[in-house]
Amino acid sequence: MSVGSAMPLADVVSAEALVEPGEGGSRIVLGREPDAVVAPGSIEEVVAVLAWAESNSVGVIPVGTGAHLGDRRPAGPYVVLSTERLSGVEIYEPADLTLTAKSGTRVGDLARVAEEHRQWLPFDPMDVPNRTLGGLA
Repeated sequence: MSVGSAMPLADVVSAEALVEPGEGGSRIVLGREPDAVVAPGSIEEVVAVLAWAESNSVGVIPVGTGAHLGDRRPAGPYVVLSTERLSGVEIYEPADLTLTAKSGTRVGDLARVAEEHRQWLPFDPMDVPNRTLGGLA
C-alpha cells in the first residue's frame, strides 16, 4: 500500500511482515477490509509501520487474535497491525515469579509455561487461552 507518491509500506518492513488481507483469519474491521495487513516481527518494524502511517495519514488498528476489537470505526485508509509474529516469552524467572513476554503472546501459552514450574497466572480473563497480552492491556 502507498498513498500518493509516498513510500510503499513494502519498503519499510520485511516481505514476511506483509500479509494478504483475509489470510490467517478474518481481517475485516467492522465490515470494511483494511487497505493493508502487516505482521511485524520486531519492535523496529512496529516503529517503522507507525512512522510510515503517521507520515501518510493512515490509521493503524492493532490486532492480536481479533476476537475483541471493540467499537473501532476507521474513517479513512487504515492498516491492521497484527501482533501474531510478536509473541513468545522473553524472560522467565520462576524463582522470582517474574515473566516478560511480547504483546502477541497468547495467555494460554503463558499458562503452559508457568505450569511447567507448578505456577499459574494470577488473573483469569474471559476466553483465556485465546487472548493475547496486548489484548488484555
